[in-house]
Amino acid sequence: MRAFFAATTFFRSYYDRLPADPLSEVSSQDPDWTSEIDPAIAMAKVAWTRAQKGPWAAPLSDALRRSAIIAGALDGITTAESIWHQQG
Repeated sequence: MRAFFAATTFFRSYYDRLPADPLSEVSSQDPDWTSEIDPAIAMAKVAWTRAQKGPWAAPLSDALRRSAIIAGALDGITTAESIWHQQG
């Protein structure tokens, strides 16, 4: 799903450098990439916490769950090159 929801335009190069777990402290591609160097890590952690609380938490969780169901339903129907099956 990461490739499907990927950022576009000039943000794409930054997005592609994010580690597999963007909320972790260290990027797999740059071991020195920490929250001290990139303040977006700390902001993302706050946003993730907020996304799990409040009136939007259930609809957001449901939307992500349904997106995963669609991706699973397309497995075997679409080609491996489909954006629904790309990893990264």
